[in-house]
Amino acid sequence: MLLSATVPKRPITSQGDTPKSAAEGLQTSIRTKNLARIHQDYNAYAQSAMGKKGQSTGPPIVSQAELIELLYALAASGRPNDLALVERVFKDMPPLFRMKITDEIYTVVIRGLLRCGNVQTIYRWLMAMPQKTGRFMTIEHWLLFLEHCLKAGEVGMIRQSIKTMQQSGCKPTNEALKIHIRALFMSEIRLRDIGQAFDDALREGLSFDVSVSALVYDGFVKLGRVHRAAQSQRLYKEKFQETLPGRREQRHDMISAEVERGGLDAAIALCRIFQDQGFRPNERTLTAVLRHSTRLADMRRAEDTLGVRANVVHWSILITNSVRLGDLPDALFIYDQSREMGIRPDVTMVHPIINALCYPTLARPNEAAIDRALDLYYHLCHVMSESDSHANPSQARHPPAAGPNAQVYSTLLRTLASSPNAPKYFPKALALLDDMESRKIAMENSISVASVTILLMRSSSNYVDAVNVFKRISNSDNGPGLDDKGYIAILNAFCKLAYDRHDISTSVRHYFEIVREMRRAGHSLTVEVYTIFLQQLSMGKHLNRFDLLFSIREIHNHLVLDTSLSPDIALWNQLMDAYQRTGSFRHALTIWDTIFISNQYDNTSVSVILDACAFADSWSVATSICSRLFDEGSFFSQRNWNTWLECMCRLGKLDDAVKLMCLEMGKHQHDVSPDVESVRILFKFAQGTHQKADVQFYVKQYLPNLWESIPEAMRI
Repeated sequence: MLLSATVPKRPITSQGDTPKSAAEGLQTSIRTKNLARIHQDYNAYAQSAMGKKGQSTGPPIVSQAELIELLYALAASGRPNDLALVERVFKDMPPLFRMKITDEIYTVVIRGLLRCGNVQTIYRWLMAMPQKTGRFMTIEHWLLFLEHCLKAGEVGMIRQSIKTMQQSGCKPTNEALKIHIRALFMSEIRLRDIGQAFDDALREGLSFDVSVSALVYDGFVKLGRVHRAAQSQRLYKEKFQETLPGRREQRHDMISAEVERGGLDAAIALCRIFQDQGFRPNERTLTAVLRHSTRLADMRRAEDTLGVRANVVHWSILITNSVRLGDLPDALFIYDQSREMGIRPDVTMVHPIINALCYPTLARPNEAAIDRALDLYYHLCHVMSESDSHANPSQARHPPAAGPNAQVYSTLLRTLASSPNAPKYFPKALALLDDMESRKIAMENSISVASVTILLMRSSSNYVDAVNVFKRISNSDNGPGLDDKGYIAILNAFCKLAYDRHDISTSVRHYFEIVREMRRAGHSLTVEVYTIFLQQLSMGKHLNRFDLLFSIREIHNHLVLDTSLSPDIALWNQLMDAYQRTGSFRHALTIWDTIFISNQYDNTSVSVILDACAFADSWSVATSICSRLFDEGSFFSQRNWNTWLECMCRLGKLDDAVKLMCLEMGKHQHDVSPDVESVRILFKFAQGTHQKADVQFYVKQYLPNLWESIPEAMRI
């Protein structure tokens, strides 16, 4: 095994040769497994050994065994910077070390990652490596990971891996399914769980396997549930009736396995052996042979050898594999060639390219990429309509094309709505919505509906367009529509849109149009509908004061007229605070009087109204409120006392505030006493009237313990 390989002990001569000196440092770091030094020494070695043309100038000094030790140590750490160095070593292997990345080396890294133990890190690595290294993962690599998940009890990760490993270029097998089943039997298993596992396997193209049936049966028998054992066997056979083992199916499985092990040449050689035995290849045979291919030359060679003409499925395989390996230009070239050959594309063939064009790595798509994605979509629609208009059941050569689906529309709509060039792409997005409607294609779920709606609203040029887009999508007869969370997300987004455009007042009417649609759709309104807008207004320092006040009044009017809702104290406090922030003391006081008389107020209400009195320069109202509260037997919280101190100071009553803090605060409430914040408030206002020294004197005299706890900077 590679992991047991020893580092060869060979003398390192010291002749002033820089690469050799750097290599010696790297070899020492590898032997001692000093990861911090490995990073430094590897950089030094790479810089010294690489020539100006990016190629090693001499024979490799670091051996394969040492390189394997290096990769294993880095992978076992699992830290992002160490895994980044693994990727760099992979890139450097051909030019610097004159080595190829092999499945064996991949296995070393995976074993290192397994030692690190973070299943999410390992999963992301397995999924990302094909694009980063240009090599597909094999089922053996995935099985190592799945066995690790089995030991860790990560049933959910096993299921996710089986459903997604095809994206890394590796088709799941029945061995992977058996690991999933073993994991299920380690927990509180239900027949429904087994049925779900069967459905996943069927969706991934697995065929009937007697050993799977036996595993499930034995598992239930060991639990003493013989009836369930027989039931699960019947269920498995019913679901996989069409894939029961046959000679041809077995040979296709063998060809697929040979592609995994030896590549295209080995698979074609095996096909020739089968042909000598009387086997007649068909289109599924060609599919098995081309599983990992990305080149047109591979397909041509396989066609000639097998005597089978490639169809849209095989072109799709080449395109999908190219995209998975991160080679979008090659995928586009293959697509263009398919058009010249008269291949009628379907959604399976087109969607991987559209997705890659719309979601480039670490960047936004440029307009050229977006336009190309739209061209692919338009061509797909054209082929589909052409197929419909010339439908002829006898033409088996050209089956009806599978047109755009919900995923294609979601990808394109998100991309168009996110483009900075809204004038160009917003109309195209609306046209896509028309197409969806005409084809009766629905978005996948409420989350998708909400997110696409929000993106399109943001790219609209005015509120009318934004609301129209919302109505158009939310009122569609197709699909799941919006749930409560979706409406709330859209209301939040609309408020943010209005805030960003510095145009709050004109947006209120449109905001409540959305609220009415929400009510019309049968959703109950909550106080959140009102607090969303008020929260946005509270951040509106750059907004015109008149616009703010107008918007708050509009919200207040809607709230008063809304008989279906009983505002809670948090909403009244927020509304009162919104008024006081705009300087409308009269309106804030009206709300206070209402909630005081109805005994709905709380400590937050008290702080808000005292703040309002302070900024409105209304000492008489402030003292009246406090007197009424104390007469009612109300107890101030710590924050209330500090707000009252600040109110007094702001209204020129510093002496009274000092007296209150030193002699009264906490006198009748043992859980409330002056704190550092109380002192900070007084010091701040005393500084402005040159009375800070006097205040410090009283604090030291009357509150010596508090004085000792004050930060040194405040005592200066």
